Amino acid sequence: IESALVDSDLEIQWLFGEASNGESHKSLQVRRKLGRALPILGTDSAKAPPGWLAKQVQQRSTQRTQQEAVASEVSEPKEIEIPEVGETVRLMSGEHAGESGQVMAVDGEELTLLVGGADVVIASASEVKKDK
Repeated sequence: IESALVDSDLEIQWLFGEASNGESHKSLQVRRKLGRALPILGTDSAKAPPGWLAKQVQQRSTQRTQQEAVASEVSEPKEIEIPEVGETVRLMSGEHAGESGQVMAVDGEELTLLVGGADVVIASASEVKKDK
């Protein structure tokens, strides 16, 4: 930290002390050199018109709200229709994609399917679509 602040407008000072329980500690104090004034707030290091900061905060708030709205639309989970035992479903992905199978068992969103009359396949309810 000390070497990083050598050429800055900040100075540092290590403070050493002792806590009430007898343990010693040290802390680093960072402050502006020689009481220099704070830099001028504004854009391009020039004095900005009154209300510029409030305007930027409002713009960022609006942008954040719009981004959150888009994110919630994208990330909203779709309700998955879980088929019942005995129903026929079509696999949408995996080795048996496009094939139909009969639901043999349901455990939450996990389905056990009989595909092609011979293959037993475990699939998620999100990987199948009910045949009509």
